[in-house]
Amino acid sequence: MVAVNGIWDLPPVDAMLKRGALKGKMMFKDLSCKMFIHTDKKTDEFVAHIEEIVRVKCDEFRTFENDYFAADVLLNKWYDEHKHTVFPDGFLYYKYLLKFECIDKNKEKDYIAFLHSFMSVLWEMNMKVVAACDFEEKLPRHGGYGQQINYS
Repeated sequence: MVAVNGIWDLPPVDAMLKRGALKGKMMFKDLSCKMFIHTDKKTDEFVAHIEEIVRVKCDEFRTFENDYFAADVLLNKWYDEHKHTVFPDGFLYYKYLLKFECIDKNKEKDYIAFLHSFMSVLWEMNMKVVAACDFEEKLPRHGGYGQQINYS
């Protein structure tokens, strides 16, 4: 994934599925996914980056939606500028929380492939990201929990 003229190029979902990034039968009961994200960016700048990545504009409530998911960008009410640095559970205190919901169960693989790519792009942008969901093993680095990732 590379940024071209400031736009991040996510790999096409079809390409990920063809190369076997998501093997096996999926059908998870709960497809919600919380992503704890830390960056020093101000909220408006952070939201603008998310809009660039997903290529969808957020509404006034910082919600964005496409044909297979809806997501809310929230300030984490538990954010703590000191606790967020503590390994491994500091992610609970990251600045932002994105709540994803799959809105079309028939596009489960597309949804999970998107989240896979989305996390990778955020890491490339040097953001700290940990996903909490029932399908963490399908995400890169098993959702990022318990992994000290070199962001430089």
